Amino acid sequence: MSAFFTVSSLDPADGGVPECVQCTCTYLAQVGVDVEIVTGRPNLDAPVLEPTHPDVTTSYATAPGHIQRHTKLWKTLSRRLDATRPDVVHDHGLWLPSNLISAVETHRRGVPHVVSPHGMLEPWAIQHRGWKKKAAWYGYQRSILERADVLHATAPMEAQNLRDFGLSAPIAVIPNGVPLPDTWKQEPSSENRRQALFLSRIHPKKGLPNLIEAWSRVQPDGWDLIIAGPDENDHRREVAAAVEEHGLGDVVSFPGPVRGEDKWALYRESDLFVLPTHSENFGVVVAEALASGIPALTTTGAPWRVLGEEDCGWWTEPKVDTIASALADAVSRSDEERLAMGQRGRGVVEERFSWAHVAEELRTVYEWIRGGRARPDCVHPSNNLDA
Repeated sequence: MSAFFTVSSLDPADGGVPECVQCTCTYLAQVGVDVEIVTGRPNLDAPVLEPTHPDVTTSYATAPGHIQRHTKLWKTLSRRLDATRPDVVHDHGLWLPSNLISAVETHRRGVPHVVSPHGMLEPWAIQHRGWKKKAAWYGYQRSILERADVLHATAPMEAQNLRDFGLSAPIAVIPNGVPLPDTWKQEPSSENRRQALFLSRIHPKKGLPNLIEAWSRVQPDGWDLIIAGPDENDHRREVAAAVEEHGLGDVVSFPGPVRGEDKWALYRESDLFVLPTHSENFGVVVAEALASGIPALTTTGAPWRVLGEEDCGWWTEPKVDTIASALADAVSRSDEERLAMGQRGRGVVEERFSWAHVAEELRTVYEWIRGGRARPDCVHPSNNLDA
């Protein structure tokens, strides 16, 4: 079984898609899939998240300009498809020239095509820069999704949103995975102060102004709020202005992007994770927080109903009032209560969201597309998501 992954970029600053591609390809190789990634980058020194498995190869289309890079990406993909003839091409993201290139070259050769929208058809995401997306939808994106052999959703909520757009292709509902750190929080904090953590892109869809307003209402005594992650569209300046407006400069900090072991250490040092998002197809940072043994607070904009069902966090409406209410409850709990919630969350991630499980599910989908096995349970073939 061989698979091509197409993605616009593996730059870690581009959010969760590069990290998802990196991990998926690494674990697919471990379950016997031959994987090659075709992607672009602006120059040879540009940062990339490459898979860690030695058998995964990456073909780069390297050029400084946007148009030149995608022109080169088109030629690179065409050449590699002709050279290797993979069993399936798995494209990631929407709205970009790379997605059109992947679809055209794949369909031209009759290779099965899988598309992972990564939440880019969620209601909030569609409204953001809506006129551009409307033009792209009718120009090419709708046709790509209608012709796809399988659409990949990371949660039933995302799958339903795809159906609401009138898309009838089979949908594979497979969550994103999360690496399980060897060490996680197993003792209450010993410091006098407690720490709440937001770790994601600093982007308007993440709902940070709502969090700042909620924090100012609750004013949790003895707590600090860390807002970590890369700035996008200069949104950090807007959030920082809200921090100053509410007089929270002494308790809110912005350490910037945090990766690798520093990221996992920051999770373990925290007592609560907060993602006040308007829209997520999955929200891998919630899974990472749980895997690190800390409870999580997020909104119904993310598919994390399990937080309430398994008593490992809070799942609330993406509004200031409801976020403030959940935050007040979270900071009022004892250290021991929050630790117990975090331990339950760790167990949830171990059971449901390991990358090994995700890779095995994807492999079965690829085999089904090629006619090598019966339809997997994760694939819903019609408009009925219960089918």
